[in-house]
Formats: sequence, C-alpha cells, structure tokens
Amino acid sequence: MMRILYVEDDLRDVDLLKRELAAQMPEINVDAVSSLSQARAALAAAQHYDLALIDLQLPDGSGLDMLAEIRYKALPLAVVILTGRGDEQTAVAALKTGANDYLVKRQGYLSRLPLVLEAALECFKAEASRMEQPLKVLYAEHNPVDIELTRRHMIRYAPYIHLEVVPTAAAVLERLTKDAESGGTVDALLLDYRLPGTNALELLKLVRQDYNLDLPVVLITGQGDEEAAIQALRLGANNYLTKQSGYLFQLPAALEDAYHRVELLRNQASLQESEERYRRLAENAQDIIYRINMFPERHFEYVNPAATAITGYTPEEHYADPDLSYKLVHPDDRHLLAQVAEGKLLPDQPLVLRWVRKDGKVIWTEQRNVPLYDKEGTLIALEGIARDITERKEAEEKLKSNYALLNLAGKTAKFGGWSVNLAENRVIWSDEVAAIHDKPAGYSPPVEEAINYYIPPWRENITRVFTACAE
Repeated sequence: MMRILYVEDDLRDVDLLKRELAAQMPEINVDAVSSLSQARAALAAAQHYDLALIDLQLPDGSGLDMLAEIRYKALPLAVVILTGRGDEQTAVAALKTGANDYLVKRQGYLSRLPLVLEAALECFKAEASRMEQPLKVLYAEHNPVDIELTRRHMIRYAPYIHLEVVPTAAAVLERLTKDAESGGTVDALLLDYRLPGTNALELLKLVRQDYNLDLPVVLITGQGDEEAAIQALRLGANNYLTKQSGYLFQLPAALEDAYHRVELLRNQASLQESEERYRRLAENAQDIIYRINMFPERHFEYVNPAATAITGYTPEEHYADPDLSYKLVHPDDRHLLAQVAEGKLLPDQPLVLRWVRKDGKVIWTEQRNVPLYDKEGTLIALEGIARDITERKEAEEKLKSNYALLNLAGKTAKFGGWSVNLAENRVIWSDEVAAIHDKPAGYSPPVEEAINYYIPPWRENITRVFTACAE
C-alpha cells in the first residue's frame, strides 16, 4: 500500500483527489493536511509516508519550502509538486530542487495523477538505489571556478556522484596506474578538453590505446570546441557536453548514461564469453545435449555434435526432421514416450530407451529431460541429455545370466552364495541360501540377522572379519 501525505488548503481539491484515487487506486492511503506546519507535524510523527503530494501555494508558505526541508533532512519519500496554470517555470525549478515530478492543475489532471504518483515513487526508489552505489568519477579540470561550481552542483543535485579532482592529464594517468596496482578503480572519467600540457584528446588516446581501459569517458568542451568533441567520440569518448548555460544540470545524466552504456557492453561481452564457454563444453561433450522447442511447432533448436557419433545422424539432419527424435526410438519402446506425454512417467526422470541408429544397429540410451513451461503453464521446450548406455546394459544382462547360472548350479549342488549391500546394511542371499534357512526366495535379511544364523562361537569372528572387509 502506498501512503501519501497530501498538503493542500483547498478542501474541494482534496475531496476530488481522494475520490479519484479511491476509484482508480483503492490501495492508496491519503492523509490530507492544509498547511506547512501541519505537514511538518505529520512528518515528525512516527507514521511513515511513501510520497508527499504538495501544492505550490499554501497559506503559511510555499510548497518549495516544504520540498527543501524534506530533501535537507533526507527524509525517505518521493515528492510531487502540484501547480496552477502559469506556474510551469516554478515547477521546473522544483525538479531542480529535488522534486521527483510535478503536475499542473489543468482539466483532467486527476485522471493522470495515479500514473504520475507511481512514476515518481519509482524514480525516488531508483535514486535511493543509486545513493547506495555511488558513482566514483575522476574529474580532470584545472580551472578553480569550474571545479567549485561542479562540486557544489553535484553535492546539491547528484550527491551519489563522488568527484575526485586532478588538474592534469599526467595526474589522471598516475591515478589510473595506482588503481591498476592496488586493485582500486574509478567508475568514470570526466575530462575538460583544455587541460594544461596534454589535452583531453591525447589523454583519451593513451587511456584507450596504451592503457587499454574501457572506462566511461565524458568530455567537457568550451564554446567553439565542438569539432574536437566529435573527434573525441571517434577516439572512444562516450559523451560530451559544451560549457553553456545549464550544462551542469545535464552532467549527472551524461555521466550515468556513459557508465550504464559501458556496463551494458561489458555485460554483453561477459555473456557472450560465457555462452561461448558453455557452447565449447557442449560441442565437446560425449553425451548428446539438445533442446527441442514444442511451441508453436516442434523442432530441434540445438543438438551437439555427439549426436553423429551416437546415432549416425548429424545435427543438421535433426534440424531438418523434427520427428527424428521419435523415429530413433525402437518401435517396441515408443509406448514409453506416450506414457511420458500422458503424464504416467515424469519427464524429468531418467528414461531408458532403445534407439535404432542410422546404420540399423540397436543401442540402449538413457535420457534426462527438463521440461520448460511459459507463464500459462504450457510446455514450450524440452532440454536434455542422452547418453549411450549399451555397454552398461550388456554388462547387466551378462550379470543376470551369470546369476541365473549360479542359481542353477546352487540348486543342483545344494550350495548357495550371498553378497552384502553396505548402503542398506543388508545381505543378499541366493535362492538356495534362502531355502537352506527356510526363507522364501529373494529374502534379504539385515546384516545383524544374517550373522545371528551362525552358531555363537563363530559370531564374534564373523563380525570381526565382516567389519574389516567393510572398512
């Protein structure tokens, strides 16, 4: 719920606003006061407000005074200024003083109010987030007046931008060298074009070419230096401003824009590098890695090269035939796919199937699929891994055959065999051993019970030998 402190002395306006917000945004709670003094008392109370909506003209002062107090005390709330007709210039001044937005009281303004309030609150939260992560800017400027004006402006209007001032290009390079050695860093460079000695263009070339740094760079030029600024953009500057009236108000946005654009490029490069790394892993994997899009039409989006070695079909053949994943499955195992589709077998559980290779050879495979759904719950894709387990299945079949022969020999010779499953602490008896102990075929007693079948004098020795083997 958004809590709003509405500072307005016109009771009709208060009533109309409350009615409009109740209709459009019933989750908003509005407390109305009619003067600056009442607003100060409300803000001093324990209750918390998310936003102050302040009329510009009040009985005991200006809404700008309230705005200034809120920002001076660093109260954590957004501020929207309401103005009458003809007060637009004052409203713009309010924005410069720290208001998050303003709204002119003209026909239909109340219908726009909910959007303005939500946008102002989001703007305030974004600014608060920026305050928690200050932007460290190395500012190269030799003019004391420009330095002082820029510092004062940042402290007042963009306190999250921290300026470190150096007078020359040499001092910039020295600072960057120290950063490289210590692991510290600045977030952006702000360069005046006319630096003593090495100018900003030469410095920019050194930063980009010799130091190989991708730091965001904003250039400040004087009147008549626009051509130099364009040249700076070609050399890798991210933005430039001309020293004309109001340029300091553009400066925070220019620095932030340059910083975020460079961060975006860095993130894109990192993502691309990560994608390339995982692609190399997938390309060199021995198992088949794949993605099948199910919507709007079923088709292979990706199949790695291992498909050729395992199935005989190339990735390109998989892309060309969306039904190849079904055709590969042995006819006697296709009912398992139907069970998966019907939900009788979970799609994310291991699925063992026989496949028929391109050369006609039958192989055993084990698949693990991860289903992907959209927000409506529609299955849109399957991502999975399939591996050839033919050797494992053949070994299992051989083991079963040997076990059957062992049981047959045991029954014939009246002897049995047993093994121990340490994970379950259980002894696995052959059918003949179970029969010797008058137990049903397939009986597997716990280890303690099995040892108790020995006569008492032997139990201690058996326990000791068993424990030694287990360890």
